[in-house]
Amino acid sequence: MANHLPPTVRLVMDLEGAASGDPARVKASLSRLLQRLTGVYEEIAQVVNENWEKRNEPSP
Repeated sequence: MANHLPPTVRLVMDLEGAASGDPARVKASLSRLLQRLTGVYEEIAQVVNENWEKRNEPSP
């Protein structure tokens, strides 16, 4: 995959690959999409955990 392309372009390429019907291309595209979604989920979880910890800190 061309890593120099903007993330939006890479996402569209993966979505097109997932819809292509070619089993190898579908598998590779879905794998990349899953990795990307997992990364987004982990970032969201980290922010939520940080905010939760800040919220539960004792007041000075």
